[in-house]
Amino acid sequence: MITLTSVAAIAVVVVVAPALPGIATRTRSFLTGRRGAPVLQLYADLAKLWRKGSVYSRTTTILFRLAPVVLFSTTVITALLLPLDGHESLFGFSGDVVAFAGLLALGRFALTLAALDTGSSFEGMGASREVMIAAFAEPALLLVFIVLVLATGQLSLAGVLGEPMASAWAPSARSLYMEIGRASCRERV
Repeated sequence: MITLTSVAAIAVVVVVAPALPGIATRTRSFLTGRRGAPVLQLYADLAKLWRKGSVYSRTTTILFRLAPVVLFSTTVITALLLPLDGHESLFGFSGDVVAFAGLLALGRFALTLAALDTGSSFEGMGASREVMIAAFAEPALLLVFIVLVLATGQLSLAGVLGEPMASAWAPSARSLYMEIGRASCRERV
């Protein structure tokens, strides 16, 4: 069932996403004592790039042209699988946890293929860095999903990240708060 809050959450994700790198850059600049670029700089860059034409190398194939489309599509589809309003996702189903990780891997694979398709050693170095980061990040993501699936007994992202997750972790949180309370009472005595 598609709700208005789910559609609004997806719209917010698409509109606000370019601001997040700007916020991170501005925060990093502030912490290091520099001025930094404006938070909305990426919006201006995207508007300028939207007006420009495409330039392709003679050595690239159709893979290079399709990779941005595949990466954007997989990113949007993974956002549609997330329960952004806390209750349900737009296209959720049982087992979408595996589809979520697989779609992210597919987007990264397309990006790596596009980098290798250019035939330049610099893009090859960038592709190898992307694969190295994936080798560390994807097993960690799958381990987190396994823990959440075991804790909640659900195989969908809405079940793992939505309301059932809060009820699954509530006993653990209560026992943690009680233990902290007991420890503070012992310190006072």
